[in-house]
Amino acid sequence: MTNKIKILIMVGSPIGGIRRHVHDLISNLSQDVFDVYYIYSSLGADQLFAEELPVIKNCCMEVKSLPIVKRPSLRDCANIGSVVSFIIKNNIDIIHGHGAKGGLYARVASLLTRRKSVYTPHGGAVHRMFGRIEELIYSTIEKIVQRCTHCLIFESRYTQEAYARHTGGIRCQYEIIYNGVAKISPERKADCVNNIVCHEGIRNLGVFGLLRKEKGQHVAIAMMPLLLSEQKVHLHIFGTGPDRDALEKQAEEISVEENITFHGEVLDVVPYMQKMDLIVVPSLFESFGYVPVEARRLGIPCVATAVGGLLETVQHEVNGLLCKENSPCALKDSILLALQKEWPQTFSWEEFRLPTMVGKISTVYKRLLNKR
Repeated sequence: MTNKIKILIMVGSPIGGIRRHVHDLISNLSQDVFDVYYIYSSLGADQLFAEELPVIKNCCMEVKSLPIVKRPSLRDCANIGSVVSFIIKNNIDIIHGHGAKGGLYARVASLLTRRKSVYTPHGGAVHRMFGRIEELIYSTIEKIVQRCTHCLIFESRYTQEAYARHTGGIRCQYEIIYNGVAKISPERKADCVNNIVCHEGIRNLGVFGLLRKEKGQHVAIAMMPLLLSEQKVHLHIFGTGPDRDALEKQAEEISVEENITFHGEVLDVVPYMQKMDLIVVPSLFESFGYVPVEARRLGIPCVATAVGGLLETVQHEVNGLLCKENSPCALKDSILLALQKEWPQTFSWEEFRLPTMVGKISTVYKRLLNKR
């Protein structure tokens, strides 16, 4: 096919769910319709990024790294200059930025090169994660660059509503497109996991995610003495992050270290999830929440905090329970209820399928260029 659409995808922080979304999108866009180019931050990528990058490079026409930092920096000006040169050299049609910095670069470069721009916040312009001055800078910039944004894509209705509040309203086209997950291949079975023993009478609870405060692992650990007084359980914590040492110390201080295993980062979470009786998502906030969707796909019930996008990925008493209060006591009560409840073997996850996500985003790209 001639005259393929040239898409530049940019991400400022290729870790966790944002990395997964971007790489799923790149590797599943039709190569008959799109030529994909990729710019990512060379700073702060996670282990899985390094594992996936060789495959991603095979899906792209060209890949470039830039030293992108999360906070506002004078380095941003030089980086945007590099992006503009890249766009002109490769005659890019659409620039799709992901996360706060990726979105900023994409839309400033769009203005300077008169290309179409798409922005997916992933919570970057929604959650107040920096100081008041930095947040004011980001909020002001977001209001300005929204004027040169041709389409916003939100991964949940929560993110769309929070973005509108944070920026004073949405003044451009937008779409709500849920993140998608792929079908599970038959060989991805729990039999390959040997370091999780299923003892009779002991229920396995799994917490998956980056080890940092907003993911709430500290709440799950604080809950353990309360839960162990009523139910034999073992808590499995998967992931890496800046809070690991503090979380391990917390478990020792309340004498539950023998009932908790820190597995670190695992390259494929599916076999580990299949060993769990229950998935726990104690997040303080989430813009979407891949973990409940993965659990839903596997037919494993989930207990999650009733915040953000989790209200859309967890249907209360359908595929899990939503805990209205993020406290050790409330989390314990919800887990006990979930462990006693009879759950169906499978849950519906039609609206969270990967082909659905990629198809809808492809339609956005084509519409912006008036192509079918």
